[in-house]
Amino acid sequence: MRDNVFSSFSGGMKMAEKIYIIPPSRTRYLAEIAEGIRRYNQWTQAQAKIAQRLYSIAQTIDTLRELPETKSEKSQGVSCNKTGMLLELSMLYDRTIRELEPANQEIIKNWAEKVRAYKAEYFTYKVRDKEIKVETHTESLSRLKSRKFRCPGMKPGEIFYSGI
Repeated sequence: MRDNVFSSFSGGMKMAEKIYIIPPSRTRYLAEIAEGIRRYNQWTQAQAKIAQRLYSIAQTIDTLRELPETKSEKSQGVSCNKTGMLLELSMLYDRTIRELEPANQEIIKNWAEKVRAYKAEYFTYKVRDKEIKVETHTESLSRLKSRKFRCPGMKPGEIFYSGI
């Protein structure tokens, strides 16, 4: 009975090699991806905060410019303070805008145009030189048109989280 136990299998060096699904040099690749995503999210939050600060400074400048001057303010030198405050706020705006990435400045600058494009009857975009046209509204059984999607808020800080 013991004679039948022997095998003709000869294990050599060929079998010693392991076949890896993930190469040993890349065992942390998912952790690296997660770290990259965390860094990107932190950067996005920082850029959104800067954009919101710019928006607030611009709103303050507009509000100060719209304020009418009264006689008592002129006699007390308040208009001089108003001019000084406008100058300080303008300088603060210029310093702050340098912190915002140029690509994000373009996103904010073109945001109103993008919203108009999404609100139009068709939204058109290009993929590999092919123009794709998508209806932005749907018609109900009662013939009412309703939008298929809604654009996010218009505050600059919210724009970066929208993904459109």
